[in-house]
Amino acid sequence: MKNYYKALYSIAVDYESFPKKVVTRFVSKFRQNTNMAILNQLIENHKYSDAVKYMDEKNIKEIGEYKRIYAYCIQADGWDGASSEMLTYLENSFSVTADEICDYLSKSIICRREYIEYRYLGGLGNLGFFLIHDDIGEPTYIVKVLDASQKNNEVLFYRYVLNGMNEIKSYIPKCEGIFEYKDKLILLCTKYVKPCKVDSTCDLSAIEVVRLMGEISSKSANQLFKKYNIKVYEGNSEISNLHRTITIHMMLEKELSILKRRSGSEELIRCLDEIGTLLLNNKLYKKIQPDVHYVFCHNDFHRKNMFKNETEQITVFDWNNYRIGLYGWDLVYYWGNFETPYCEIQRKFIERQDCIFKNKSEMIVWQLLFDFCLVYVWVDRLHGNSSEIYMKEYFLPAINDMKQMISKLA
Repeated sequence: MKNYYKALYSIAVDYESFPKKVVTRFVSKFRQNTNMAILNQLIENHKYSDAVKYMDEKNIKEIGEYKRIYAYCIQADGWDGASSEMLTYLENSFSVTADEICDYLSKSIICRREYIEYRYLGGLGNLGFFLIHDDIGEPTYIVKVLDASQKNNEVLFYRYVLNGMNEIKSYIPKCEGIFEYKDKLILLCTKYVKPCKVDSTCDLSAIEVVRLMGEISSKSANQLFKKYNIKVYEGNSEISNLHRTITIHMMLEKELSILKRRSGSEELIRCLDEIGTLLLNNKLYKKIQPDVHYVFCHNDFHRKNMFKNETEQITVFDWNNYRIGLYGWDLVYYWGNFETPYCEIQRKFIERQDCIFKNKSEMIVWQLLFDFCLVYVWVDRLHGNSSEIYMKEYFLPAINDMKQMISKLA
């Protein structure tokens, strides 16, 4: 990479037609984009320690957005100091202090100033949180700090979208107020939920939430988004574009490119080549009906975005990335880290969805899509592990099920 920089600088020096300032800016921007690309790759693979090390080596952890990423990585990796790092970023970037915000919150929510504390709890879409305690020191409210210059879909969700989703309100933290601070920050206050890690005992609760969201059709969701000028999250766009042949091609290519870089993946590569050929030859994408198979989705439905209570019911957080997508996509995300074998997913969810669809053909198409997305996310989340250890309980049963569904579709 250094050779590229040297070549660019030599052009600037040796040829008057290349203004030196232009090339210098280009190199600076190129370096910045390279750093961000490397960090995104490390974070995507959950290599937070490596990301921290990279930022330290490049001396970029104190620069703008990198400081925010630095705080995120050390928090995700369990290091101390994430709160102080993010608070420094918040104060420097927005010219406010934690004390000023605490004073404002104490008047807005009517509580004692000493009962408010700042804490960063993770996530790249926020600037930290303020916890508000009661007289005996127990947290009662949590206030998420957001950049007011950015359009935040979670705020729109609480203001508008949730009004049409009464069925799932018991699964969502209750909003206690949305406050705008000096046109710089938005403070989203919700009822505090005691942290309790979600595990496989919560599967049925997660399935119920997805079923209730699935009652909001793509047509209804689109009308709602249009009415309130909501621009949905662009990431994971494939989940709402599976009816396009190029989407399936791209997803297969991504799976194969990931696997071909790793040893011990030959069997899975062969299986994916075979199943991909079958899907494309049978033109599955032409059989997908967006009005039937696409619904409202949370779109970031992983277990770190939810807690459970004593009855195993989940509370789901972080409603910023919702969009329209394949029915059940959220459960693909939920089961994407190899916590639950395919046979259990089939028993708990897939086999119980026949009543959702009008006929067997619609059901078969949906099941093929769901299995295909499940395999896609599993491959993406191997995170350097060999696929061999997951073949028997995860990949092979899902692929064999897809083969059966294709034979029925034909």
